[in-house]
Amino acid sequence: MGFGKRVFTAIWIFACLAAPTCAIAELLPRAVLIIDESASDSPFGRRFREQVHSTLDAETAQRYAIYAESLDFGHFSGSDYDAALRSYFNNKYRNKPISMIVALGSNTLKFVSRIHADIWSTVPIVFVTFDDAPATRSTIPSNATGMIALRRFQDLVKSAQQVVPNLARIVLVGESLERQPLRSNYQQEVQQLAKDLNVIDLTNLPIGEVKKLVAVLPNDAAIVYIPIYNDETGISHNPGEALRAIADVANRPIVVDSETLIGQGGTGGFVMSAKDLGREVGRQISRILNGERASNIPIAVKDFTKPVFDARMLNRWGVSETALPIGSDLRFREFNVWEQYRWQIVAIAVVILTQGLIIAWLFYERRRRHVAERESHQHLLEVTKMDRALTTSAMSASIAHELNQPLGAILNNAEAAEILLSASAPDQDQLKEILADIRRDDHR
Repeated sequence: MGFGKRVFTAIWIFACLAAPTCAIAELLPRAVLIIDESASDSPFGRRFREQVHSTLDAETAQRYAIYAESLDFGHFSGSDYDAALRSYFNNKYRNKPISMIVALGSNTLKFVSRIHADIWSTVPIVFVTFDDAPATRSTIPSNATGMIALRRFQDLVKSAQQVVPNLARIVLVGESLERQPLRSNYQQEVQQLAKDLNVIDLTNLPIGEVKKLVAVLPNDAAIVYIPIYNDETGISHNPGEALRAIADVANRPIVVDSETLIGQGGTGGFVMSAKDLGREVGRQISRILNGERASNIPIAVKDFTKPVFDARMLNRWGVSETALPIGSDLRFREFNVWEQYRWQIVAIAVVILTQGLIIAWLFYERRRRHVAERESHQHLLEVTKMDRALTTSAMSASIAHELNQPLGAILNNAEAAEILLSASAPDQDQLKEILADIRRDDHR
């Protein structure tokens, strides 16, 4: 066999063997690994992942699978924990073809950057950080893009000023700022803020002690709550339940920075929307799944905060809705009957008014008809009376005429008889005729 034939045969065999492998690879879904630095039961992380999933369903035709991991930096930290995580990811995903990594949080991005070269050296990264610090940008790998979602502690202060116009002090309640997931920039901002505003730091204290302190705060104070995962006693807490426990006894409004904390005792504030953030990150992931290189997608800096307030808490603290920022989202509002059923009430009122007018018009027509009938009857009676009078008058005239003739004849005959009797020799025969005429007229 010649050299050329041997080369052709080798290429043909290689193509036959590679074709099934390529077909299988095409059938496999693209695996997206979302790594979150908060706890696995974090409502923010859960809503973020749900929105990423929904966005990918809508914007990509590629088959994909999503895996989720939570680093839980709110409960665990240290070099030993970092080594345990590195070993965990190395063993779990060694044989899993991950197509993309989504890093939620600055600490997650730093962790992924440390293990990227060992486990996923060629895998693109889509990150989400909440501060635009140079130290954070320096940890971004080359094959990465992402979103810098601005999250400022100053927004919490601005929220506090909305609900406490005479604000003079901020009472900071929550986990230590050094261990706050998704809020790595807060510590530096609070230090700067303390130069101009009185900041009372109640972070990392036992819940029992915090509840006692927040129950006796001055009127010019507002409480800023950031999630509590552990206190100094080592007790673990659910951030939402801890907020409700504090809100039950607090004598001042509580402002929060996460949409998931609205409705759990927080009055509200400029909060981060996990759904809006997940939608934007999902679109970036979709672009990469559809073939675009991560390094070609520019890093976006956006503000995903929006003013959201709990109407029940506003009523509790006597805060007017007019004091809120324009476009605020007011939730859990207890509508009165008019606000709930305004159009139904208007429709019923229109129907009742229309029916009332119709009934009034019918009563008016009935009365008018009754008056007309009575007048008509009266006129009929008058006509009948006049007719009777005319008939009586005619009959009287006829009777008078009929009586006048015989009476006149009797009178004339009587006078004629008197004249004859006055004569010396009355004519007996003529007198008899006169008496006969009188008798006849009398019978008539």
